[in-house]
Amino acid sequence: MKRLVEIFFYVACLPAIALCVTMQGCCNKATRAVPATSQADTMRILKPLAVAVVVDSRQLDGCTFLLRLNDGTVLEPDRLPEKFRHGGRKVLIRYHVVKRMSICMAGRPVVIDHIEFSEVR
Repeated sequence: MKRLVEIFFYVACLPAIALCVTMQGCCNKATRAVPATSQADTMRILKPLAVAVVVDSRQLDGCTFLLRLNDGTVLEPDRLPEKFRHGGRKVLIRYHVVKRMSICMAGRPVVIDHIEFSEVR
């Protein structure tokens, strides 16, 4: 009798449980609404350009070029285009902060959305 109960469990119950779990995952994905553009995304797009100075920090372990804003905030860009990799140059940037690990740890990790040379030296 005990063996018959075990066989029933493996043949009938386990596939039913697996089907319920699978269907629940499908239903959640199908009914999930596409999020609208958040206010933070809109603010990031509309944020004015910030003045920054390119700082050559290759002497620090794991660092390359950092950006220092006028208020003293140091930013660690994810990728800085080659033509902007000159210490002391003033640039205008639009960026957003990202949550990622940093080897340099000398500034706030950011992604540069827009960068151009500043006319003011």
